[in-house]
Amino acid sequence: MSVRSSHSDLDAVDERITFIEGEVEARDNELRKLGEALVANPQFDIQGKVKLIDGEWYWLLLGQ
Repeated sequence: MSVRSSHSDLDAVDERITFIEGEVEARDNELRKLGEALVANPQFDIQGKVKLIDGEWYWLLLGQ
């Protein structure tokens, strides 16, 4: 059994993979920033948010 794909199908798959890789990299960067903030004297507010080094506030969701 052979599978035939057009170049446009392969291009679409390649674009999707590139998009997903970008999303994963962005999430990794956010997790890295959060880890750095938690190590370097984090500031927490009463609602459970943490202020990162870049001055942005992020929710900390336990168990995720």
